[in-house]
Amino acid sequence: MNIGCVTRHPYPTDQEVRVTKFARTLSSRGHEFYVFCPDSGTQAPQEFFVYGRIVRLKPWTEGRFGRLLVAPLPLNLIWVWWLLRRFRENSIDLVIVRDLRLALPVFLAARLCGIAAILDLGEHYPGMMEIIGKEKFAHHIIRNQRLIGWLEAVSVRMASIVWVVVDENRERLKGYSSRIEVISNYPANQGTVRQKVPVRPFSRDGNPINLVSLGLIDAIRGLDMAVDSLLILARTLGNIRLLIYGDGPFRSVLESRVKALGLTDRVVFAGWVPGSMRFEVLRRGDIGLILHRVCNLTRHTIPNKLFDYMSVGLPVVSTRLGPISRILESERCGIVVDESPEGAAEGIAELIVDWRKRVLYSENGYRAAQFRYRWAYEEEKIVRDISSLTGRAC
Repeated sequence: MNIGCVTRHPYPTDQEVRVTKFARTLSSRGHEFYVFCPDSGTQAPQEFFVYGRIVRLKPWTEGRFGRLLVAPLPLNLIWVWWLLRRFRENSIDLVIVRDLRLALPVFLAARLCGIAAILDLGEHYPGMMEIIGKEKFAHHIIRNQRLIGWLEAVSVRMASIVWVVVDENRERLKGYSSRIEVISNYPANQGTVRQKVPVRPFSRDGNPINLVSLGLIDAIRGLDMAVDSLLILARTLGNIRLLIYGDGPFRSVLESRVKALGLTDRVVFAGWVPGSMRFEVLRRGDIGLILHRVCNLTRHTIPNKLFDYMSVGLPVVSTRLGPISRILESERCGIVVDESPEGAAEGIAELIVDWRKRVLYSENGYRAAQFRYRWAYEEEKIVRDISSLTGRAC
């Protein structure tokens, strides 16, 4: 079959790990996979990638007005028209939409083509609107919680099937649809990790214990709390360092905070790393951090990095987020801490000093990732859902 996937992000990008996993899964079964996305400004209208073809919507005119015309927005009829043409000329049999922002244009184009459309809903979008910034006047409209809640409800009802990443989001949305499947964020290539991280005892001399954070740097990820915790740990234990792999809108604020606290020699901003290198850089760490702020958004999802940490045997420290806490406690591969610098520092310090506990958590997490949290199990659900919608073997 010819299977399309629509994302609002210019692809390829490490922000769309799930698109790449879908592409890898479906292309490996002999299907043609198409990614439909906006153009970043310098990319070709079409190009091939290892798992299929990328087709981009480019502005017709230069400048701000041209970009505004093709902005990925729910009521942008240009997207409906463009997707309708692309679906027909590429004989698309089924489409997956990866973002709520483009759900309505995809559903309209899909219905005009007579094909099924799957909504891959990775986040609690109304919850995101509760905490996201509203610096501009337009933000009070496009980031309005009630409006986004309405858009989500309509989109879930219109979707042929909805995919979410945790049970909590399925429970929240089941009043809108009876066809909701959990497709978790398990890594697709953890089988390539042949060796887990060595677990080193803490020493006040020699190489420091490395705390690691991977992914987007924004105000929700709690990295300011990680920095404040590091200040406490530096005073009590001393030989600790924080490695931050990623980038984002909060980075400059975080760098200023690190400088103001005199921690520049203890915090490394390493920038984005390619997805293929993430296991390599994570092996430089000793403990993986997920200190996300506790809110409706973070209580209804699981970040990819949890399973990345487990895949290399990093013990995990997380704030009290239900989906993450459930895995850490059932697999005994990490701890949960209070959402405060003092609470986080206390838990991290306890784990650093207790070398035997870190050995146990490292081994447990590594084994769980290798044998239980595997993308192959999610592939079976994907194949089943697509077959049920198309009436053809996937």
